[in-house]
Amino acid sequence: MSNTLEQLIAQALETPTVVLMRKLLHRMTRTGQRAETALVDFKQDFDGQTRAWCTLLAEGAALTNSGGGLLVYGVRDDGTRVGLERSLSRDLDAAKINDRLSRYVTGIQFNVSNFEMKYYKQLFLFLFFRSVPGLVVFDKDGNYTDGGQTKVAFNAGVIYVRRGTKKTAATQADINAIVRRLAENQAREFLARVERVASLPLGAEIIGTVPNGLGQGVLLTGPGQGIPVHVSEAEGSVPVSLVEVLDPDRPYSSLTAQVTQHLRQWKQEDPQYRIPKSTLALWLARRHEHEWTAEECELALLSGLKNRSFPNFWARNLPRARLLRVVRRLISDFPYPEREALPYLICAQLWSDRVDMFAEMEQGRDLSWGVPTKWTLKKLADMTEAQFFSSRGPTGDDRPRRLTPWHDAVEATRRQ
Repeated sequence: MSNTLEQLIAQALETPTVVLMRKLLHRMTRTGQRAETALVDFKQDFDGQTRAWCTLLAEGAALTNSGGGLLVYGVRDDGTRVGLERSLSRDLDAAKINDRLSRYVTGIQFNVSNFEMKYYKQLFLFLFFRSVPGLVVFDKDGNYTDGGQTKVAFNAGVIYVRRGTKKTAATQADINAIVRRLAENQAREFLARVERVASLPLGAEIIGTVPNGLGQGVLLTGPGQGIPVHVSEAEGSVPVSLVEVLDPDRPYSSLTAQVTQHLRQWKQEDPQYRIPKSTLALWLARRHEHEWTAEECELALLSGLKNRSFPNFWARNLPRARLLRVVRRLISDFPYPEREALPYLICAQLWSDRVDMFAEMEQGRDLSWGVPTKWTLKKLADMTEAQFFSSRGPTGDDRPRRLTPWHDAVEATRRQ
């Protein structure tokens, strides 16, 4: 059964892909469907002038306050696809949009990202506005000049929402619905962390400590209720193990929160923990929404090698010295299936070191069979740099089909 337009939009807000966005664009602009909805607003172009920015901020605030939605650039109001004359991905990234928002709003930012693609040789850009834990209310009027007259895109102090196909000032009913939605989202996120973040002994109770309270705490007995207690460490007490549970159904307040949870699981609980392939795909699609640390890239690299999910992207973001340490540790441990892709990762990222590293792989091991074989290593070592980096995957003429276990190794950008 085909998904409804609303279901496709919900999927796009979570994890946009080229296939999904093409399907969504077709559904939104096909004959008989040529109209905006409560979740989608069409814009023909973006010229970077004050009017265009004020319009974007007003529509973004309305979509955000309504729970999320899309701005689609390259489509007329009636749904006719016209395409963009130039790329807007750099002009309309999250940092620039929130910088412009800060001129009119304090204390809150959009949760926004963009996705640009071609469809039937025309260029389109999607702006994804997602719900945030609060209301976007402007502190200043959004004024612009049109034909010598001053016009207002939005007014200070007004809560804008999306109703039908238009942005409009919220009514009391709208505000009540927003408050309920925000309360439900926050309660869901809080309960998910309280109930699933750790497994405690049966019958255990939760005590909240008082900051700088010298051992003072509160034993939680019910909603908004507690009994004052004194917290002290008994002599010879044994620590209780807290095992973090990463549940795919558990909501996260942001991509950064999700990354932090996975990193904590790897660093504090299980050094062999690896991120699921589906989660890695999400991180790669939303990679511009987070500032990646070396530790996070290392975990993603190890997970990508195990799950065959584009490890070269994460390797390219590691400092060379750290990448060398990670690769040499993998050569020493030689885990499967990581070792299958390891020679290609070395060629893609550490070309000048490949011969020495291949020798380390063979040292003390019989590589006459299994993966990788000594014949694979020899062929890679004998290749010229031009041959390796000009390959086009399993169907390339310069590289035997059996030398390429997956596309990522030959699609990598060489580390300089």
